[in-house]
Amino acid sequence: KNWSSLILWNCNHPSHKELTPEFIQKQTGAFLHRFSWIKDEEIGELNKEWNWLAMEYEEKIDINFNTLKNYDALVFGVRAFNIDRSLTQLKSEVMRYIEYGGNVIVQYNTSSRWNNLDLNDFLPHKLQISRNRVSEEDALVSIINPKHPALNMPNKVSKSDFDGWVQERGLYFPNVWSENYETLISSNDKGEGPNDGGILISEIGKGHFVYTSYSWFRQLPAGVPGAYKIFSNLLSLGK
Repeated sequence: KNWSSLILWNCNHPSHKELTPEFIQKQTGAFLHRFSWIKDEEIGELNKEWNWLAMEYEEKIDINFNTLKNYDALVFGVRAFNIDRSLTQLKSEVMRYIEYGGNVIVQYNTSSRWNNLDLNDFLPHKLQISRNRVSEEDALVSIINPKHPALNMPNKVSKSDFDGWVQERGLYFPNVWSENYETLISSNDKGEGPNDGGILISEIGKGHFVYTSYSWFRQLPAGVPGAYKIFSNLLSLGK
């Protein structure tokens, strides 16, 4: 997990005092996975030198329309904009790339707690990122836009394609978004409200912009067939 490859844990912090074996046994997986006993402002940040990701921090001088136009799709990794806010400076080049037929997929970023990130500085249309997660990997998924090309071409997607997912469905789902986005599917943990914004798609010129909070970074390495089908469809929009 890139975002937690190194964690410094202060076991003496007062907020951890309630983490007794008895307390932990009574909590849900979602509560523990989200560190819900800790206040957001109590979670700090390490310098990127302690979590250096190859190809994430290099100079972006070569990322422009003339280089991007040679590719069918551009995919931003999870938390890319949390880690490197300068990515927002690529907006004009990336939007031009989309308008001329490129597809851009932005995977989830967090609702910023530390660096005052406003992802809308980059996005073509506004959205608001929540703290919502779907931590149950077998949570029910509803198809709410069955005729959309992303669920039909080149692969026909059905509910069975969400079988066999690992660890979770997704995280940091948008809870407010522009009417310029189309939604595809919805999911939620038991007892929680639906998250309809896990895949948001906007057609721009000849290309497409996709924002997705589903955990492709877990499903694709795990070889989940349905995840490959859906992500291939997103890459292939309009092709």
